Amino acid sequence: MTGALVLAACAPQTDGLQLMQSEIDMRLAAGIAEPAPTTALSGKVAQDFPTALRNALLADPGYRAARASEAQAEAQIAVAQSGRRPQLTGSAMAGRIEEHGGTTPDKTTGASGDLTLTQLLYDGGASTAQVDRSTAEALVARAERRVQENAVLLEAARAWIDWQSAASRLAALDRRAAQMDEMIGQIERLASAGTFDRSALDTARGKALDVKLMRRDLAAELTDARIRFEQRFGAAPARLGAAQLPSQKLRQAQREDAWRQAPILQRAAAALIAARAGVAAAQAGFRPEVSLQVGATTPMQSDDSSDVMAGVRLRYTFHDGGRRKAQLEASTQTVAAREAALADAQRSARAEHRAAVAQLQTLHSTTGLLAQKATLLAEQARTARSQIATGQSDLGALIATEVEAYQTEERKITTQAALTLAQIEIAAGTGDLAQIVGVDAP
Repeated sequence: MTGALVLAACAPQTDGLQLMQSEIDMRLAAGIAEPAPTTALSGKVAQDFPTALRNALLADPGYRAARASEAQAEAQIAVAQSGRRPQLTGSAMAGRIEEHGGTTPDKTTGASGDLTLTQLLYDGGASTAQVDRSTAEALVARAERRVQENAVLLEAARAWIDWQSAASRLAALDRRAAQMDEMIGQIERLASAGTFDRSALDTARGKALDVKLMRRDLAAELTDARIRFEQRFGAAPARLGAAQLPSQKLRQAQREDAWRQAPILQRAAAALIAARAGVAAAQAGFRPEVSLQVGATTPMQSDDSSDVMAGVRLRYTFHDGGRRKAQLEASTQTVAAREAALADAQRSARAEHRAAVAQLQTLHSTTGLLAQKATLLAEQARTARSQIATGQSDLGALIATEVEAYQTEERKITTQAALTLAQIEIAAGTGDLAQIVGVDAP
């Protein structure tokens, strides 16, 4: 029987590998779990931007995975703390003992057991270091969850804003194209009566075709925006509300020192604390371990006595082949790496925050200038259209003004979208976006 157990233990594990690989293949071949339509988009109507963002976050698989990882890391704290508490262990065996040899072979049938209570008194700080490391790793998981939730909210906001921007630009182009078609129709009637140069009419038609080509490109961009919108919100966009968040809270995220509490920095700092706890755990390996033990054993043979034991147990490793020294060196280098990573993350966060705020100020001023230019060009185009029939306005100049007016309006729409998105990106970088949209998790 013993030989059979040994052979079974040595048997190849290919059957288990194949079975598990089959399970993996079946899981990957299954359909992708799509997010359910969010409450804010019920009926393909969304008027509450923050609510839609929250619902998109809660439906995101990556965010749910980050929450589960955070809960798992927090549970590990209790696992580490349990090492400081009394440990009660026991074992029992029922069976038969046969004693061969000697003058009186003996056979005994019965049961035996033992019970041991152990309380750790001193371990050189190993248990404290383990608790500290588990706590720091839980904070790493929390920061990672905050990074994930702000990233998901940002991408959902980007999908919303991109759709609105593309739809607005397409609507503006359609309005401009309708005006040009109406104008060309009037000119065609004048050209048929011989009161208008037909070569100028051909030029106008060519410009109208250019506008239709621009519409094709915009339609493709709108399709791409719709796909990304449906991916984030689980429903097709329809009458979307304005992409607005409380301006005061957005401005708070633009403070000069707001970058200091960014989730990526929280994650890097917590990882450094965890590494330092690893050094403390490695140093504890060079110290003895002292514990109090109380136990009792009962023999299988009824004529043997039961034993009770109580005492202090001292354990120390005198030689381990260099394992503790190597582990301490590795832990020390990990701390150095984490310190450098934190310093680099702080420099990057500060620089990116300053650059984003400066870019935001530029977008603010650009938006105002574009609004003024769009108003001026619209007035010029309106005047030129009214004078085209009397010959007071040149057709080529009018077409150029119409095209420039649309390009200015398009740029104004894209700049306004970039301005809104830049504010949200800054809030996401500082970790304030989740709080702004009403996510309650710390």
